[in-house]
Amino acid sequence: MEGVATEKAKQLHFPAERDFHGACPSRPARAQARRSVPEMSPGGPIHPSQDRSKWYSQNAYQRFDAASERRTFRIHMSDIGESEFLPALMREVRRLAPQVRIETQQLQCAEIENALDNGRIDAALGYLPGVEHTRQHKLFMERYVVLARADHPLLTERPTLRSLAQLDYVVVSQHTETVRLLDTMQLQPRIRLSTPHFMVIPAIVGQTDLAVVLPMRIATKFAQAGQFRIAQPRWGLSEFAIGVHWSYRMQNDPANQWLRQLAITLFREPAMPGAATPRPRR
Repeated sequence: MEGVATEKAKQLHFPAERDFHGACPSRPARAQARRSVPEMSPGGPIHPSQDRSKWYSQNAYQRFDAASERRTFRIHMSDIGESEFLPALMREVRRLAPQVRIETQQLQCAEIENALDNGRIDAALGYLPGVEHTRQHKLFMERYVVLARADHPLLTERPTLRSLAQLDYVVVSQHTETVRLLDTMQLQPRIRLSTPHFMVIPAIVGQTDLAVVLPMRIATKFAQAGQFRIAQPRWGLSEFAIGVHWSYRMQNDPANQWLRQLAITLFREPAMPGAATPRPRR
């Protein structure tokens, strides 16, 4: 898989960016506020009457020389996201932009839109329900599964809600979507351990009868060692989109374009045949 990602990153033409819709109810007032935000340049906002193509052709702002650039990109991603994205991302950044530095931050979902708009972070990667009023590009679809030790006495391959209610769970408190999911399934009374740290989960699950709800990709990585079992419950949940988000203000910023297009090149999965193409937001 690494070889494929490396080969994709060598391509001269990055894929075109598209928007996809968020999962939460719309907030018209916030959407209107963001649409009214002026596009930013190093010298201040670009007036709507200006010819943007002419403006960018006359300014050094349009150029980003990855091979020689010295700068820091700040990216929101969860610890699960770090495990999924950082190895391949850092490999290619080291190869293409050796002077560039990456810093990751874990923000609350409610903070992300403002952090993108005010420049606190350059991009956000992951499943970010509620982060709607940004430019976005879908990378791939995910789904939640249940992970337990390989010889767990109760977990079956396709458990029903009734059998899930017989399990006890550990949750990572910062991953609020999994906590919300257990609450929706009326399984919150079965939570026996809540921890803020993701890295301790394999050791706990491997040495106890506790189960954990995780995205399929990270669960598959854990299960490769043969110590864990993955179950795909019949709980009727839809898949969810993992994407890269950035501010409308930074749409034409060359450095930001380089960063997000690198992420798209490395991590975007081809659309399934017959899948609907997301429509850009206007």
